[in-house]
Order: sequence, then C-alpha cells, then structure tokens
Amino acid sequence: KMDKLRRVARVAFLYQSAHPPVVGGIKKPMKPGGYKDSGADMAFAVNQTSTNKNWIDVKSEDEFEDVEVIFPEDNKHDLLNDYDWVFPDTNEGIQNAIDRGANTLWLNTVLFSTHPILSFVQHQEPLYVIGQVPALVDRFDDKFLTNQILRDQKLPVPKSIIVSSSNFTDEAINNELSQFSIPVIVKPVRGRGSQGVTLIKDQAGIKPAIDGLIKQGDFGDAIMVEEFLAGTEITISVMPPGTYSFFDQNKNRVEEKREKYWCLPPVRRFNHKDGVAPYNGVVAVVNNSVAMSKEEIKDVDVDRVMRDCEAAAEIVGSKFVIRVDCRREKE
Repeated sequence: KMDKLRRVARVAFLYQSAHPPVVGGIKKPMKPGGYKDSGADMAFAVNQTSTNKNWIDVKSEDEFEDVEVIFPEDNKHDLLNDYDWVFPDTNEGIQNAIDRGANTLWLNTVLFSTHPILSFVQHQEPLYVIGQVPALVDRFDDKFLTNQILRDQKLPVPKSIIVSSSNFTDEAINNELSQFSIPVIVKPVRGRGSQGVTLIKDQAGIKPAIDGLIKQGDFGDAIMVEEFLAGTEITISVMPPGTYSFFDQNKNRVEEKREKYWCLPPVRRFNHKDGVAPYNGVVAVVNNSVAMSKEEIKDVDVDRVMRDCEAAAEIVGSKFVIRVDCRREKE
C-alpha cells in the first residue's frame, strides 16, 4: 500500500472541533480547545523522532520504515501555536490532512458512532488509523453501562445508581441510596476525568448536588451516584496486543511481541481535594501523580488490579491505550 522504495507513515493528528451528540439525554462536555494541546505535543514528539531517524528496522511489508508528521501548513510550526500542528476532526479537516499527504490519522479526539472519520476509513485506501473504534467508544463512554458489563464479568467496580430528571424525587433517591453508606460520589455518566465529580459527605447534600449538576446542563439530565472508595488511588494505562519496540538500559532497540493486553507501570495519585483527584485541566498531573516504585508494584493488590485492568481492556475490545482509575476501598 505504501511507496515502493520507502514505506513512510505520514501521520496527521486530529483534535476535537465540536461537541459530541447527546445520547439518551446525556451529554459529554467538550474540553476547551478539544485536545489540540496534547495533539500538538504528540505531533512535536513524533516529529522529533522522525528528525532523529531513530526508527525501526523493517522486517515485513506491513511495517513502515520511517515516520513523517503532516502539518496544516508548510513551514509553519510555531511551538506556541497548537493549531500549527493539528487538524480538526471535521470532514474538511480530515480531507485536508489526506490532501496534504497523510496516510495515517491519529485520533486524539472524542469519538462516537457517527464521527466523520468513518466515511474516510470505509471509502479511502490506503489509510491507517491510530485510535479506538468509534462505535465502541460511544457505547463504553457510558460509565454506568460499562460498570454493569464489567461487574457481570466478576470484575471489581463500585456500586452505583443512575438518577435522572424523571426519577428525581426524595422518595426515589432515598430508596435507591439505601444500599450505600455515606459519603458518596456524585459524577457525570459521560464525563472527562474528574470534571463534575463531587464527594458528598452527608445525606442532606446528595439531592442538591444532583440537582445542581442537572440544572447546570453540561452533563445532561442523568447523573451517577457511586459508593466512595477512601483508599489509595492509582491510574493504570493498558496497551493492546501487538509488536512493541523498546530501548533497553544500554539504549539498544529491542522488539517484543505481546499476545495479550498488558499494563504500563501504575501511577499513584495524591493531593486529592475533598477526596477527589483534581481535574487535570485545573491541576497538572505532574503536581499530583508519581510513578509507583518496583516495590510498590509487587504489592499483591496492585498486581491483581493490573490483571483486572487487562481483562477490562479485553472485554471492551480496546484497540489503543486506555487509562483505568482504581482505588482501594480503604487503607
């Protein structure tokens, strides 16, 4: 599919340019800027890799021998302007990236079952995509549904209920909350990070918190109430099966084939505010996160939850890296 003499992955990075559709009255708020900042960071990093020619040895026709970043404009790569590095995930933006030579699209955006990318991957060849399957993202972005699916597969997830504007009465809430102990977490069904996530410390505060999120309008007309886990919080990134290229301690490149989903070293979160890790749009993750040590990872509970996260990735059919937030029930 690639050039006969030199197979080059010409990568364009996409960012979110519009709000995703409302699903059953539930909204997913758009991050200001639509991830153009992280898209520009990744485009810069990949461009540095390409510039250094520090790439893989080709062993089959399915592999690229080099990588090249495609930019919206020639010779315009201002480090202070994210838009110089990324394309909007619209029909026009994607077509522009392809017209400029992209054969690989990195989907650093919010996906859904009617996303514009689908018309391109179904009708244009050759085109490679880095990211998740839009229909699966649309389904599993529903945290309540995903929790139910994982629970059915015997994976440990917190108890939760859905409260919507249609069942938003004191009697209904009190009946549903009888299975919980206080405090509880109130959170969006389709949220981003910890945006809108609130710890409620008494029974009287639950209804006003739900009412406030629904009236705010950013998250739609349904909210989750979830049991609060008071212990240590860690974040685990899970990679899909595939052939990976690493540098060893001597800076030699080593390739390794992973047949199953596998975890990167977990990251421990700290400096919580009212029991919740602050949204990274407010507090940078470097100020409240640290990679766990080898000794910490040897903890039997940490090892078990890593295996659980790998199982969860397989259940949802992840095609790319996913991040799973985990907490102990208590210390």
